Amino acid sequence: MFLTFLKNSKQIDILCWKCHNSLTPVEMPWEFIASFYALINLPSKFTAFAQDPCAPNNHKPIVEPHRSTQFQPEPTDTLLCDDNLQAGWYAFDNSDEMPTSCVTQFHCGTHFPLWMQGSHPSVADGIVQRKACSNVYGSSSHTCCDFSLDIQVKNCGTFYVYYLQTVPACAMAYCAGTVFNRNESFLIQSI
Repeated sequence: MFLTFLKNSKQIDILCWKCHNSLTPVEMPWEFIASFYALINLPSKFTAFAQDPCAPNNHKPIVEPHRSTQFQPEPTDTLLCDDNLQAGWYAFDNSDEMPTSCVTQFHCGTHFPLWMQGSHPSVADGIVQRKACSNVYGSSSHTCCDFSLDIQVKNCGTFYVYYLQTVPACAMAYCAGTVFNRNESFLIQSI
């Protein structure tokens, strides 16, 4: 079995014997384990993966219409919070995309919406690094990116997958999509 790494968009394969699906090496010399651990914890220019995140079983769906940039929560609405979201690959429902421009507070069903800084990649770009930004200082923010998390994005042809991180506090959540109908039924899929 090979483990595949990307370094500056160039593929590097290394031989991995007796690896579990979780990419945890077993029964290997300590030096290899230490090298392997160092490789998978490299700076953000490196991505370790065993399978294509575009494949159906390699990402989880997020089905939540309140993530739309058009949704502004009412005082009685429960605000979305992604503090229980485990780090991993996700695709938003309806092939929704994360917005690539500033989203102000109290949109996307949350207090602190996260939008993506930078453009969406082409299929040829493969997996790219981006930042998920939030405007935590409100109208006094100069950049609309007062807080950020490192994320990754891949163009799967007809939809995007995002490697998302757990947010550090509530109420902070990732935005996706631009259409919202207040009369839609509230859908939540366990993630």
